Amino acid sequence: MRFLLLSFVCVFAGSAFAADKPYYEQIRFRDNDPFVFCTQGIKDNPRAWSPEQPVRALWRLTPGYCPVPSTGTCPIYPYTYQRWSDNDVNSLQQYMSVCPQAKREGRWRGKGKPENSPYSH
Repeated sequence: MRFLLLSFVCVFAGSAFAADKPYYEQIRFRDNDPFVFCTQGIKDNPRAWSPEQPVRALWRLTPGYCPVPSTGTCPIYPYTYQRWSDNDVNSLQQYMSVCPQAKREGRWRGKGKPENSPYSH
């Protein structure tokens, strides 16, 4: 009976530790800095989207861009919209996979701006 109980505890303890396994994905933007990427998005200017609430994967569309990521012509007529660049599309996909992995949103406590520490990125 003790062996059965010990086995049961070990199985559930192992699954609890697996749930807290750290997540890592190489970020192709902002020199792999998740804080700057998740709070400011890509450095490109202009850009089609900006972070809104990174932990919830919410973002806002920049006015004047296609309402959805598009690599072709926007399907809306007669309005003229700018199409999303490859960086816009790829960075949004990465934003939605990486940024919600944080348990909570952090605040910058360093000197100066986060995108300039330790160098501009």
